[in-house]
Amino acid sequence: MNIYFCLLVLLPITIAQPVDYYDTGNNNIDIDILAANRDFMTITLNCLVDKGTCDPQMQLYKDNMKDSIDTLCTRCTDVHKHLWNRFLAIVPIDYTTQYSEFQKVYDPTGTKLDELKKVVKDY
Repeated sequence: MNIYFCLLVLLPITIAQPVDYYDTGNNNIDIDILAANRDFMTITLNCLVDKGTCDPQMQLYKDNMKDSIDTLCTRCTDVHKHLWNRFLAIVPIDYTTQYSEFQKVYDPTGTKLDELKKVVKDY
């Protein structure tokens, strides 16, 4: 009986917790246009794998990158999920070498990015 009482008390508290979404500043970007700019993408991907410096906006994304992959985007907004969807559709094909480096840093086991791709595919 005590377990039912605990569930009745704790379940609403757990459900009512708001999601603490990532703060990535300005999310009003068109990743398709940016991905077409090879120089921009090279700088961006170098930033993400610690081979170059990051501008303040990209640093915000980088700061949340590992967690968003490890948690399969549980703290991502719909905009973040859209950006991930496009990133995972474009970068492995158009930036193969840089994507391999990205995988080594953020998904050394080779499982999380495939899972994340499934989670964000409809965004």
